[in-house]
Amino acid sequence: MNFEVYLKSGWLKRHQTAPDEIQRLLAIADRDLAQCKVADLAPEWQFDISYNAALSLATAVLAASGYEAERQNKHQRTTECLAFAVKELTAKDGAFFDACRRKRHVSVYDQLGPFRKRKPRR
Repeated sequence: MNFEVYLKSGWLKRHQTAPDEIQRLLAIADRDLAQCKVADLAPEWQFDISYNAALSLATAVLAASGYEAERQNKHQRTTECLAFAVKELTAKDGAFFDACRRKRHVSVYDQLGPFRKRKPRR
């Protein structure tokens, strides 16, 4: 896969970025990295805030490459595209990012605690 395949699939769109956009995303990541270290913060919140920092950085990389993920599955597409922009990333890195994305989704949308197994819905 590559950027062109994602464009043709409608998962990405071309994006004209500006330095202030990249600076804003980096500032969000810095803020979140500082906030995830706050004393007595629940592990779930530490994880969620850390994830948000990583997503902001991935979004900055994608924007600097001239792209933006479409709204549907935005987190997934953003992290998947890191491998196109950062050649040093391995399949193992991609699997790690995806596992974090899934755990964060469970934590935010499904139940308390990202590290508990998901219960089947009825």
